[in-house]
Amino acid sequence: IYVVDNALDTVTESNDSPSQIDAVVSSVSWTLGANVENLLLTGVSAINGTGNALKNVITGNAADNILNGGAGADLLTGGDGSDSYVVDDVADRVVETATDAATGGIDTVYSSLASYTLGANLEKLVITSSGAANAIGNALDNVLYAGAGDNVLDGRDGNDTVSYQVATSGVTVALNTSAQQATGGSGLDTIKGTENLIGSQFADTLTGNKNANILVGGDGNDSLSGGAGDDVLIGGSGADTLIGGTGADHYVFSSASDVGLGALRDIINGFKVTEGDKLDFSGFDARPSTDDADAFVFIGNAAFSTGNTGELRFADGVLYGNIDDNVGADFEIQLTGVQTLQAADIIV
Repeated sequence: IYVVDNALDTVTESNDSPSQIDAVVSSVSWTLGANVENLLLTGVSAINGTGNALKNVITGNAADNILNGGAGADLLTGGDGSDSYVVDDVADRVVETATDAATGGIDTVYSSLASYTLGANLEKLVITSSGAANAIGNALDNVLYAGAGDNVLDGRDGNDTVSYQVATSGVTVALNTSAQQATGGSGLDTIKGTENLIGSQFADTLTGNKNANILVGGDGNDSLSGGAGDDVLIGGSGADTLIGGTGADHYVFSSASDVGLGALRDIINGFKVTEGDKLDFSGFDARPSTDDADAFVFIGNAAFSTGNTGELRFADGVLYGNIDDNVGADFEIQLTGVQTLQAADIIV
């Protein structure tokens, strides 16, 4: 057993007998050298462990670790913390022992295999290969990240999300079909057992199904359509078009980057007070110039006034917001077909 506590320490193991199992116990990030099989990370710092070509056993500490076995059939165990595991061999095994979300964190597997299924207590799965690959979830609320190739993305149980955040161009994706679909920016994908979608950094078209969906556009001028169900639509930055469909839908705006003026403003089609639709500004700091996070005040169709920062007003089908100390609007949201809006329709 070798104990190291400095990145400049050197471990040399000359015995290459497979019957002799050697281990490094390290309080710093460490890569195993030749003829050393096992690595145990200690201490409380977020450090990383990397294997070699042998059959390694790598165990993390209680902090956030990146564990990469390298070549060979490796056993990776993270424990507490939000750990990341790199899997590149079909015989690799990932064991996440932390079952308490408060200490176990959110754990992610990065897989270059043709197919990978998340084991117990693992939340996220990222496809890193450019070829055809399958990503399969577990009973938790998983996030499956599509790769560049043709993917089958199956969340299984839980409230699951498919993300296209690493797509190289805009995607068109729908949850209301289990058939293979041409996404445009991320191959021919088949989506199953999934409730939510996250778009790319580009212009996306995301469509929900009859269930309650969360659709997140991200960057770009996105089009989000919830369909039936009580949906949450988050356009993100860009001039987005948001369509809730039937059900009590929430349209969420969290920062100035989510909204714009004139041609850059978001457009909401089908906002229906009678179905319980809401505009949600609860995560939006209405007065960014102050130290505290402040809520907006809805003033009906009255004009903005100097000194009253953090106001919302509605006139002629447009909701105007003021976050600076002036009498002009800093952002606009068009509510197509809506004639009146009340404070009860807005969550602040």
